[in-house]
Amino acid sequence: MLNNKKIISIPLQFSTPAGVPVCRQPFSLAVPFPVGAVEKSEQFSVTALTGKASNSSFQPISLWSDGSVKWGLVKSRVEVSDGCYAKLQLENTSSVESPEAALLRMSESSEVIEVHDGGTRYEFQKAGQQIFPDVFTDGNRIWHGSEIFLEVSDKNRNLEFAKNTCTIESSNTASVKINVCGSIGVLPDKRIDVTFLFEIIGGSWLSVSVAVHNPHRARHPDGIWDLGDSGSIKFNEFTLRFKKNDSDQISLRREPDSDWIELDGNSETTLFQASSGGANWDSPNHIDANGNNTNQFCGYRVTVDEVQLHRGERASPAVRVHQQSGASYSFSIRQYWQNFPKSLGFKNSAITLGLFPIEHGSDYELQGGERKKHTVVFSFSDENTALDWVDQPAVVTVSPDTVVESGVLRYTNGSVSDEYDRLFGESLSSVNGFFAKREIIDEYGWRNFGDIFADHETLYHESDELFISHYNNQYDPIYGFARQFLLTADGRWYQLMVDLARHVLDIDIYRTNEDRAEYNHGLLWHTDHYKKAHTCTHRTYSREHYAADCTGPKGGGPGSEHCYTSGLLLYYQLTGDPDAREAVLRLTSWIRHFYEGTGSLIEAAKRFLSEDLSDFSDVCKGNSVFRYRYGIDRGVGNYIRALLDSHELTADPQYVKEAENIIQSTFAANDELRQRNFDDIEGTWFYTIFLQEVIRYLDLKRSQGMLDPAFNLARNGLLHYARWMAAEESPYLNHPDRLEYPNDTWIAQDIRKANVLYAAYRYATTDREELLERARYFRDYVLKGLSESQTLHYSRIQIVMLQNHGPSGLMDKKAEPYEGLAGLPVREPIKLSCFYSVPGFLKSQLGELCRCLARFSIRREVSWVRARIG
Repeated sequence: MLNNKKIISIPLQFSTPAGVPVCRQPFSLAVPFPVGAVEKSEQFSVTALTGKASNSSFQPISLWSDGSVKWGLVKSRVEVSDGCYAKLQLENTSSVESPEAALLRMSESSEVIEVHDGGTRYEFQKAGQQIFPDVFTDGNRIWHGSEIFLEVSDKNRNLEFAKNTCTIESSNTASVKINVCGSIGVLPDKRIDVTFLFEIIGGSWLSVSVAVHNPHRARHPDGIWDLGDSGSIKFNEFTLRFKKNDSDQISLRREPDSDWIELDGNSETTLFQASSGGANWDSPNHIDANGNNTNQFCGYRVTVDEVQLHRGERASPAVRVHQQSGASYSFSIRQYWQNFPKSLGFKNSAITLGLFPIEHGSDYELQGGERKKHTVVFSFSDENTALDWVDQPAVVTVSPDTVVESGVLRYTNGSVSDEYDRLFGESLSSVNGFFAKREIIDEYGWRNFGDIFADHETLYHESDELFISHYNNQYDPIYGFARQFLLTADGRWYQLMVDLARHVLDIDIYRTNEDRAEYNHGLLWHTDHYKKAHTCTHRTYSREHYAADCTGPKGGGPGSEHCYTSGLLLYYQLTGDPDAREAVLRLTSWIRHFYEGTGSLIEAAKRFLSEDLSDFSDVCKGNSVFRYRYGIDRGVGNYIRALLDSHELTADPQYVKEAENIIQSTFAANDELRQRNFDDIEGTWFYTIFLQEVIRYLDLKRSQGMLDPAFNLARNGLLHYARWMAAEESPYLNHPDRLEYPNDTWIAQDIRKANVLYAAYRYATTDREELLERARYFRDYVLKGLSESQTLHYSRIQIVMLQNHGPSGLMDKKAEPYEGLAGLPVREPIKLSCFYSVPGFLKSQLGELCRCLARFSIRREVSWVRARIG
């Protein structure tokens, strides 16, 4: 337990990109703590070196198994002194001076939610159709919320927004979040869900995130997922309109280093960002359902009464509004050019923020289950630099040493491997790095920004035409980016993490309840291997893939082998974004449905006829069929990982029990491994991913001191497989005849063998040396092979290495077995054969039938059928 007299003081580090001005700004910071160091009830303050506390809040984000804080989220703001950021630290001591009195205060009645931020006051109307709050500063009304409108239209009509709820999401002394939710009726059976998240940030800032969501399923006829699907919703404008007074004086700054322009109140001024402004602005990445590129011109234009005044490449505009009363406010749309098209419009009576602007001239198509968030930040102070941080905020961190000492990341203490880490120079390279890859295919625009160009898919592409392929978070680059940020404090990793996480949460997760249970809320697959995306955007199979050749796979919906939750978990721990937390839990529910089904009797019958009947036939013929419910593959590994990630979020032990059941229903220490057919590399290589998740389970149980029979069954299974690996496994490229595409990705995948063998070395108590020797062998083979590779910069290679970072640096030193293992039995008695008998198979099927009958529901049966024929 925490000694209340012990003072914890953690210095905070600040950095900004080169050329970005220093300015007062809010920040949030994730702080890791060692086991037992901080109680959940402990409070922290951000303090200056003078001892004065800043206006800040502290929220535990996740806990260790003993209930102490693992990650805490700090929100505060940094002030500027003599052109530099004030030096700050995080302290739990109560001896610091009290912060300034201007804390956020909130009150709620049956009609109004009221928030005070110093001299700024916000009034949200809970009833009625008003979306935005009334805002007052020092007694002056800045705007009437009733005079701010949402304008949405399709080609034929205006569409009306209907507000449903106005609720408080969270509240503390540094931030208050208010949700306003509603929908737009498009057809009697179709709607767009819209959520406004207002975050009032201490210091007179208001952040407004607008989420536009198509909650309906895609129809994906014949297993293809192109634009033009009947489940899509089309519209041609989604704009916020602010009524203004004729006397308001408006200034516009196009880019951070451009001058402010005073706008003529009698003229109509528009700043329209039509494309990214990059060299490949007209990339085929921006085609519509008909294959037509919808970008009108390169970059942005400023027009006054339809006459061009300025032209540029990439606008990051800011706007200041000075009112006759002397009050003022300013605003900026976050990542304006990156999420093109965007527009700002100024007329006598209104200011318009075109989040999906009508100036684009083409329909917007929101695919089934797709969502997009846009964020606008307002300031109600009179500082000229009040919003200079919006697109390039200061990066606030604790030191990498603090991260390592906390133990929140596995395999960090003493794990520095310079040779391994040098490989990541390609990730941030100005030529081939992840930022540079965006320029190659113009991975920008509201649907694309944040995703990764899957350049490894171009390996066999011989044409000079741009090859569009999207990565969709395979092998969890969100996790890899977050880990490197924590271990280096380099803000570029943080930006890659944030951009990708936001993209995945909006575009790559299939946000619907209307499709099959094994699709709903799952992660959509990446573009099909070695094929262009064409019109299937960030989904897998396009009709264009079959225009000339009707063979090959179709389906393309979310699949168990493409489920990655650890990056979203770590992103949540670093940012506190509840959307990511919800996504982890929903992905876990989705993959559970994928493997366990819905309990439908028809579903069970279909599974028996399509999958189990052939196994029964083999058993009857005397052939060997493993008795396990689950295959030993990456999908099952992903299932275990999702359960353990959900356990970390919730501390619910049921998730661990589920993981135990899956592990025991997948492998054991008496498996006859020659029957696993591991010589079929293409069909079985991902058993290493399953073993990595078994190791994650063992690490969790060990950290909880739960070295019980379930732990030992998993441990002995791991050692059984690892000893076979040490004796029999060799690099994949030693057998190119067994590979469909023998390329250097296979070298990177061999790092998994090294990591499994090293973990087995630590979990073994006897005959350990060969395990360490072979771990080093595979590690050295991978590092040498990739250092000489001409394709080291490829996204998949970099991301596999990022995902598997850590154990490599520990392999050079010998280490004792983990504590507490010496007394455990080397083998637990296993009564069951690893193969089915005929009675055993019938017993398993009868058990499944009884479970379905016990839960039988006509509604469930109808729902299952409807999802497949609707």
